[in-house]
Amino acid sequence: MNAHELLYPKPTPAYLCQIRSLGSQTVEEEGYHWDGLSREGGGFIFQYTLAGEGMLTLDNQTLPVRQNQAFLVHVPGNHSYSYDKRTGEPWSFLWIRIDYEQSQPYYEHLLGLTGHVFPIHAEAEPIRKLKQLCQEMNRKKDKYELALQAYEWMLSFTRWASGDERPSPQWPEPYERVAARIELHYYQPLSLDDLAAEAGLSRHHFCKAFRKLTGLTPMQYLRNKRIEQAAYLLSSTDKSIADIAVQTGFDTTSYFGKVFRSVVGRTPTEYREDRMQALSGRLRVLP
Repeated sequence: MNAHELLYPKPTPAYLCQIRSLGSQTVEEEGYHWDGLSREGGGFIFQYTLAGEGMLTLDNQTLPVRQNQAFLVHVPGNHSYSYDKRTGEPWSFLWIRIDYEQSQPYYEHLLGLTGHVFPIHAEAEPIRKLKQLCQEMNRKKDKYELALQAYEWMLSFTRWASGDERPSPQWPEPYERVAARIELHYYQPLSLDDLAAEAGLSRHHFCKAFRKLTGLTPMQYLRNKRIEQAAYLLSSTDKSIADIAVQTGFDTTSYFGKVFRSVVGRTPTEYREDRMQALSGRLRVLP
């Protein structure tokens, strides 16, 4: 068994989110087992299978948790999860355990959206953010920075679970192709003609159908993706605003600032300053 785990034993005020633990692990031998009724503390656990297979038992029902599947459980709770060597392959996974005073209603809300075991793609935002947290876990952080990162991960998971990160699987295939192109190439100069051609439709029909499906025009959808990525770069890097504008597909810094403010309600500079204040201890919820 090999593991990379970070625990946060220092007490955190109840009103702040707390990442109790997070990490990555590969289990190859029998003996990996956790019982939800015998664990200390509270909160909820999200665990994602990278490869292999584990088992989650809930009220005498055992469910496999396979590659690109996750499970969600609350602590304490009537569940257990374990590794069965008879599956023939090591079980590799990521996990995060989060606790705060409102974790129970938040968990119940999520459970209503996902169930205990559910598929989630490796490139989905919550998985990307969890991988990033695991990569950064040896960097020293104070309780406010950890709380902010916990909130951000929870928001990304809520957005994904609510179906807001990517189009629903029930979307017609042409619009799935358009959304995938925007997801991968938002920084490029995509035009309405480019997106309509990707869908194989006329501009008029494409715009009308896309808006009916999403409530947004294709260009608004593209704009929101660019602003989402810009907000991430503003809060997680020291890149200049001019560089971020170029990196997220805007022609000029002034136009980027205008669009960002219209969507977020702050200029890029104000947004970055707010995030820095949150990291320095003056934590408040940001959109």
